[in-house]
Amino acid sequence: DEMEKNGLKPDLVTFNTLLNAFYKNDRFSDAEKVWALMEDKNVVPNVRSYNPKLRALVADNRISEAVELFEEMGSKEVKPDLFSFNALIKGFCDDGNMEEAKKWYKELSKNDCNPNRVTFTMLVQLACEKGDFDFALELCKEAISQRCLVDREVKQLKSKAIPMVK
Repeated sequence: DEMEKNGLKPDLVTFNTLLNAFYKNDRFSDAEKVWALMEDKNVVPNVRSYNPKLRALVADNRISEAVELFEEMGSKEVKPDLFSFNALIKGFCDDGNMEEAKKWYKELSKNDCNPNRVTFTMLVQLACEKGDFDFALELCKEAISQRCLVDREVKQLKSKAIPMVK
């Protein structure tokens, strides 16, 4: 309102900035008002509009809603980017759901997105926790082939010491 009073018209960048701030601070209802305002002003959301909501839903442990939002993006012809995929992968990794995390990792490649350090870190950690060392090795090889550095700590499985039997 203040912008318009001063003769400025809010644009997509303005709305995306608000969405990011509201979702980052768990203010879902305020963010929903921004979505409604965007529609009223005929501002078409892009992937940067959706990503903060995806991250917020995952952070709020509402992964099924995040998947629905991801599907909505496709129906509205908004192409997901690496950050969209990483949000879902994070949700499934945090939930310990290796199969879904793998599924979304494969979808990432099908959508011409290259995994990054964040992607590899999340997946290698989960693969090691779940004992899927073949997948962890595959991920490490892929990271190396892409010249993507993964923290040393990620590649070292933390386990409880096993007492030696005499």
